[in-house]
Amino acid sequence: DAQQAFYQACTAGNDEATIQQIQDLYGAATVQALAEHVNEVLTEIDECQETMDEGGGMGLQHKHLPVIRRHNEFVRQVFKKVQWNLQQMM
Repeated sequence: DAQQAFYQACTAGNDEATIQQIQDLYGAATVQALAEHVNEVLTEIDECQETMDEGGGMGLQHKHLPVIRRHNEFVRQVFKKVQWNLQQMM
């Protein structure tokens, strides 16, 4: 099976031909699936930001809100870079 062959090739560290063959077969699908995940995470971060901006629930009273906002912004920037890299691969 391809998954086991890929694992064996990677762990052996000396079977570049098998690694390349499997990446050629599944690379595009992997990039597409990863791009969808990245887009979903970015959407979720935007929705969280909107909730915080609207003061939904206890949001504005939470003492860690500034840290949460900085963390979300950091994650957003990282995922934006990943998104750009994936777009270059498509």
